[in-house]
Amino acid sequence: MKENVLAVINTLTEEQISELREVCRQADYAFNLAINYEQASEHLPETSIIYGGSAKLIANAPKLKWFHSLSAGVNTYIPVLKDETILTNSSGAFGLSIAEHTIMVILMMLRQMPLYQKYTSQHQWKKGFPQESIYGKRITVLGTGNIGSCFAERVRGFKPSNIIGVNRSGRQADLFDACMPVEKLDEILPQTDILV
Repeated sequence: MKENVLAVINTLTEEQISELREVCRQADYAFNLAINYEQASEHLPETSIIYGGSAKLIANAPKLKWFHSLSAGVNTYIPVLKDETILTNSSGAFGLSIAEHTIMVILMMLRQMPLYQKYTSQHQWKKGFPQESIYGKRITVLGTGNIGSCFAERVRGFKPSNIIGVNRSGRQADLFDACMPVEKLDEILPQTDILV
């Protein structure tokens, strides 16, 4: 009897779904896709691998061998997980995408992009909005893990005056000019131009 894989996600393209189906077919697994708990629930009695979804899925999948969280955090899954079930997460999967998105948003804010969009959509060509640059700014980053480090690496190309990382312990991390413990955040904020 084939083992069942259940992906609970609503952001896959048709091409990605086809690729997953083919990989599962080659490995002799049955592939099922759901976008919410209601759709997923019909597959739970026979599912041995779940990709994504909620702790409620784990609790209702008696044959579950492996659960993969789409996020880095897994605390909500641990209480309902059986000891023999493998738990993995997506830590490290989103650093590049979130770092680039964050830089885009910072530039949009510093360059008054929402205001420009508002006026240009009304066919008004106003000038003289105050604009700022990342160059020379003091940046504080809450979190020096994958996402924070990916951001620091990319924003350095804009030549900020410094990039301070804030983490629980204050341990130093590559790509940051200095790192401070989270308890010092109130001291750091007055010297921060951009907080990420």
